[in-house]
Amino acid sequence: LNQPQRDALRNQINQAQALATVEQTKQNAQNVNTAMGNLKQGIANKDTVKASENYHDADADKQTAYTNAVSQAEGIINQTTNPTLNPDDITRALTQVTDAKNGLNGEAKLATEKQNAKDAVNAMTHLNDAQKQALKGQIDQSAEIATVTQVKQTAT
Repeated sequence: LNQPQRDALRNQINQAQALATVEQTKQNAQNVNTAMGNLKQGIANKDTVKASENYHDADADKQTAYTNAVSQAEGIINQTTNPTLNPDDITRALTQVTDAKNGLNGEAKLATEKQNAKDAVNAMTHLNDAQKQALKGQIDQSAEIATVTQVKQTAT
């Protein structure tokens, strides 16, 4: 829980008129706390994700979706006013981060570019088999689309 959430929940407990309300607030606090822990864990590797090939060569809209989902999650975590007290809202933010992360397509695009480049090299009649194999080896070792493109251009 962040401090505004603690304060708001403590205030709800202090103003409760019945034991059932206190118990309900306590249960909600536990649910919010669990959801917040999951949310923090869900964005803990954001820098690793943003440094990955899957993010680096992903479509711009997919990068933006991930960045925005992480920003929204950080907004909930770092709230100073108007705390989010609904665990479903917090879980929804985590789902958006997870979905956006899973939607990143840089690795798939790299695999497609590698295959396209190898097909192009195979079709080059001015290269012998040893040259083709060497270029395809360089393509297979390429860690990003820009490198694949560079190897393919070198072959032409």
